[in-house]
Order: sequence, then C-alpha cells, then structure tokens
Amino acid sequence: MRCYFFSGGHIKDAADLKAASDSAAINESHMLFKTAKSKYEGFEVWDCARVVYRHQYTGAKTAISL
Repeated sequence: MRCYFFSGGHIKDAADLKAASDSAAINESHMLFKTAKSKYEGFEVWDCARVVYRHQYTGAKTAISL
C-alpha cells in the first residue's frame, strides 16, 4: 500500500507503507502525516487501484474577506 500526501490538489510526496491491513495502513499514514502536516493539506491511502482512505486536514487557518 502507498500513502500519497497532497497540497493544492496535487500529490506532493508518497510513502510505501509496511502495514498488512487497511486499518494498520491508515494508522501508519496518520502517524506519518502528523510529522509533516505543516507541509501538506491531507493524504490518501491506496492499495493498487483501490482507494482505502482519504484524510483532509481541517486545522488550517483560512483568510476571510469582508
């Protein structure tokens, strides 16, 4: 399985996961994202052509125009 980190709607980085199950891969991806979330907006976990999980970071500050 692979974890793809994205920002601005584009893949910016990827990591090969060692986990054998979907849930373990999701947990491993969350741990990787925690250390790098300042660089990315979220991540996706894929098993070949199958999407396993999508995570969008919602803690980013957004600008509001008045």
